[in-house]
Amino acid sequence: MSDEFETGVVRGIRDEIAEVELHSNEACDHCGAKHICQPGANGKRILRLPNTLGAKVGDTVNIEQQGANQLRLTTIQYGLPLLSFLIGVFIGSLVLPDSMLFLPRDLSSFLMGIALLLLSGLFIRHWTTHKSRQNFHVFRMDSILHS
Repeated sequence: MSDEFETGVVRGIRDEIAEVELHSNEACDHCGAKHICQPGANGKRILRLPNTLGAKVGDTVNIEQQGANQLRLTTIQYGLPLLSFLIGVFIGSLVLPDSMLFLPRDLSSFLMGIALLLLSGLFIRHWTTHKSRQNFHVFRMDSILHS
């Protein structure tokens, strides 16, 4: 999703939370928040957003990204794997013996970094899925286009 607005149609409202159906576009494949609004079983992308504008079912609304939560999500998705890999390589080079399972220390350290990278990826996938079900909103309603 770019810095521009995306439009969606309110399909339901539950407890101050609006379920907004978005139409897919090419930017979805490269968006850092695609786990939050990924298509469901019916192939439609549904966002659950606070209904701050008082939108009603059938309204078309503008959706925009919230900068702070997007930054937090991006930091977790990209920063944590990099940090995990570097920590794995650094600790491996300090702790592992010169030769382990017939592999030199450098290669063993690299493999330890890859292992921590994969573990952090599993953690991030779990975290983003968990956050998408909670009150963690990367997007917000900006305006109502059509009632």
